[in-house]
Amino acid sequence: MDGRRQSSMTNSKGRPVAAGAEARRPLVLVLESDRPIRFLVAEWLDMGGYGFIDGRQLGVAWTAAAQCDVVLVDVRAPLQSARETIAGLALAVPHASIIAMSADALVNGSSALEAVARELGVAAVLVKPFGRDALMQALERVRTKT
Repeated sequence: MDGRRQSSMTNSKGRPVAAGAEARRPLVLVLESDRPIRFLVAEWLDMGGYGFIDGRQLGVAWTAAAQCDVVLVDVRAPLQSARETIAGLALAVPHASIIAMSADALVNGSSALEAVARELGVAAVLVKPFGRDALMQALERVRTKT
């Protein structure tokens, strides 16, 4: 592992994490602009044994992003721009599962969530607000499919 990965990896407190300490943890790239949500998701990931890559730091973190297992991305309406964002992520990190987060009231029930996931081309959808358990279940679900 190179020094760029080491300096770009952070724990939920935003502190650098040594590459060796992070090597055993699945990595999640989080693309979320809302600071409180990003902080909470980072805390939950840390508690669940996942590494956190802050998508706002991609300029210096592409080496780490290329090694992520899951991308957690906030999508906003309209769905067309969400599709474009997700298509770009699928090209940039083709081996990673993508989980879309949305605050839009687009879905009601698990079958509707599955339909939106298929429409967007993602492994799963989390509707905001979601809790830690929902996040962990989605992560485990997409990681066991790969």
